[in-house]
Amino acid sequence: MDRRFGPRMGAFGISCACLLMAASLSACGGHTRHKRDSSPSSAPARSYATARAPISIALGDLNGDDKPDLVTANFGADSVSVFVNRADGGFRTRRDLLTGDGPFSVAIGDLNHDSKPDLATANGNSNTLAVLLNRGNGNFLALRPYPTERGPGSVAIGDLNGDRKPDVATANFLSNTVSAFANRGDGAFQSMGISATRKGPASVAVGDMNGDGRLDLATADFRSNSVSVFVNRGDESFKRGRNYLTGDYPISIAICDLNGDRKPDLATANVDASTVAVLLNRGDGSLRAKQSYATGAGPHSVAIGDLNGDRKPDLVTANAVADTVSVLLNRGDGSFRRRLDRRTGDFPRSVAIGDLNGDLKPDVVTANLKAKTISVLLDVPGSARGARSGQRASWSCSGVGSGASGRIRRSATPKLRASSDTFLRTGFDSVEPRYVRPR
Repeated sequence: MDRRFGPRMGAFGISCACLLMAASLSACGGHTRHKRDSSPSSAPARSYATARAPISIALGDLNGDDKPDLVTANFGADSVSVFVNRADGGFRTRRDLLTGDGPFSVAIGDLNHDSKPDLATANGNSNTLAVLLNRGNGNFLALRPYPTERGPGSVAIGDLNGDRKPDVATANFLSNTVSAFANRGDGAFQSMGISATRKGPASVAVGDMNGDGRLDLATADFRSNSVSVFVNRGDESFKRGRNYLTGDYPISIAICDLNGDRKPDLATANVDASTVAVLLNRGDGSLRAKQSYATGAGPHSVAIGDLNGDRKPDLVTANAVADTVSVLLNRGDGSFRRRLDRRTGDFPRSVAIGDLNGDLKPDVVTANLKAKTISVLLDVPGSARGARSGQRASWSCSGVGSGASGRIRRSATPKLRASSDTFLRTGFDSVEPRYVRPR
């Protein structure tokens, strides 16, 4: 393990260090280091420098030009980096904005109802949620911090109380909880309460799991090798439902209808198993036993989107040990074909999907923690044009944060500014109270 990125050891020991830089999980229980994959595509990716240790990435139209821009959360610099899209898949020089201490996750959504997408970060070292409101041209107001439970490492956005205002949830790794924050309507938030999870919730996602029209929560519980589902009671509280086994050390979770039955399913990236687990919804909010599919070594993030234009949601994982992304194409029934790999920068920690250059084909972008870069992959294995000539396409799984069923949406002219979940953000997520900063 590269000690420059490791935590100062404290009461929680070395297990949190393994979460942060899981190139080898041997310190977490005798597991051996995965071998790097030897046969990914060698086509070059475009790289752009970020601030130190980019650990999470999100996409959204931040300046109102209908082109998806990029944002990374940089835990080593206490900042987010904003990259404005030039329309050809290239990006302008980044602009850095301060967050709280140790931002581990970033999400994009219109938090004050002005049709301008804002930013929210989970700051693991300062135990805060930070909200940065968009002024309208891609510039942002100074952050508003809100206290969370200990160790927030993941943030998700969705209307959790049915008032048509986007609320926020955080997964709090060190306190084994998930927190919900209600939106007052002007971009300010108040606590909706705290729910206990199993051990080590590393990632949180939002979706209507039981079809009652209310958005529920799901967490990937790293230390329990499981996912937890929290059913929305409708009174700004959540009931923890059943837990379901995943592969070893699930670190990222995403929600989408993967088998076309109009019921949202779950996918997790499992670090030590080097798999993605798919858990299909029975229709009542309960889940079938996992189906596991091999990825590149050390997957730390999973994203969902239609990569080959067949209107079936596919999976992409960021494989931090292999320095690759893996694309798994959907057969249509919620099962997936053998992976196709593509090389990225060093230690890809988070992945997202979107049409970055306007060619009507989905592209993939990763945040590369050790390389201090993002990789833009414009020629992804399996990708294909999926809309009529002259139309822009939306490739991601919609409905996760809006009360819909979580199906692939491909609108001709998507309103990127108005959607809090046009592009799925999935990723990280572990924390320890303090970290030695990367050099």
